[in-house]
Amino acid sequence: MIFNWVGFISVFFLIGLAYFFLKNRHQNAGSNLYLGLLFLVQAFSNLHFFVFRLSDFIVHIPYFIHFSAGFRFLWGPLLYFFVQTYTGKRIHYQGKAYLHFLPAAIATIFFYGK
Repeated sequence: MIFNWVGFISVFFLIGLAYFFLKNRHQNAGSNLYLGLLFLVQAFSNLHFFVFRLSDFIVHIPYFIHFSAGFRFLWGPLLYFFVQTYTGKRIHYQGKAYLHFLPAAIATIFFYGK
């Protein structure tokens, strides 16, 4: 029971961290953007787990059962872009950079395209 509350509180903690990094982008603007988005994606994944999976709420709205499936595929590209910008390398936003987000798009289409 206490694990559920600690996990639910972690959602608000992660949203607060995401807000901090997305708001304070003066130094390391690119890396703070990707780190804030990474925390936001993790917060939505935790929220889905603790609200829908650990309660009977999913019985009433079953189409939310795979809500966070696409979010989990965003962790890799966001972490990669964070490391690239934090180390000072420029990311060229062309076709190859957007291919990193293709698994997330495929997972979202697969689970909600029916």
